Amino acid sequence: MSNSLLPSEVWSAKTVLECAIHMALLVRDYMKMEAEKDDRTYGFLDGALRMGMAEKVEPRFNECLKLTLPDLTNGEFQAVAACGGIVG
Repeated sequence: MSNSLLPSEVWSAKTVLECAIHMALLVRDYMKMEAEKDDRTYGFLDGALRMGMAEKVEPRFNECLKLTLPDLTNGEFQAVAACGGIVG
């Protein structure tokens, strides 16, 4: 039989409440950071659409993108796998 106790048996109600408050603060800060990142990303895309940048692109360039973008996606997955191999 293990002599280690579960956290609920060791921690007081005050300690559990303090941990919950700190966790809420961490989640709130994380959500603000993610919202700011999304605003920057989608704000850039919204600005490009409002300026009509898609209509100013050479049609041949768009056709080349159709051929090359699937390869870039595969390369991104390969890079993520390689980083996992370095870390692990």
